[in-house]
Amino acid sequence: MNILICDTAGIVETTSGDQVVTNSPISCMQAICDNHFDLIVIAMGPKKIRERNAFLELCYALKEGEKSRDIPLLVLLPAKHRSLLEHLQMAGVDFAEIVDWKTISAEQLQQITHQLNGARRPYRILKEICPYISYQVIDTRRELMVCGADRCRLVLGPARLADLCETSDHIYCPYFKKPKFLNAKSGRGANATTETEQ
Repeated sequence: MNILICDTAGIVETTSGDQVVTNSPISCMQAICDNHFDLIVIAMGPKKIRERNAFLELCYALKEGEKSRDIPLLVLLPAKHRSLLEHLQMAGVDFAEIVDWKTISAEQLQQITHQLNGARRPYRILKEICPYISYQVIDTRRELMVCGADRCRLVLGPARLADLCETSDHIYCPYFKKPKFLNAKSGRGANATTETEQ
């Protein structure tokens, strides 16, 4: 299987002979023009928000491009991020995988690519994440996760996110079951999608 990897963060540690690694969205698009690939992998590291948006633009471009639209596209993410996964879904990304490793060996990447199935579709991952998680930008690199169902007053720490908000158990959360409204006069609820900072 010929695999094109776009990895600007140096996450992919080693490659095998059938893997081509590019280090920018431009070089990724150039490689598509010059070669045939069976799979495209984009490794998204914990980058600045502006750089993350550039990767999203690359995903849209790949799924709209004549030579790349039919090639399965896998995005490796450092963590679950509801807003980012929503954009990947809208872009038409085929698969997403959450990897918390600082580096990925050729063997680990091969294991991931051989286990691509319906459970790794962005919409399937999104089903497990609470729709009320809201992201508030702190600076060019950091975001604060808050609960939109509690008028964005409750800050969501790593433990709560991992144990409840980013799991299917979020449906049992009292905030999810009975969300408070942001604006009682207008009746507008704390819709996480509208509150998300990009």
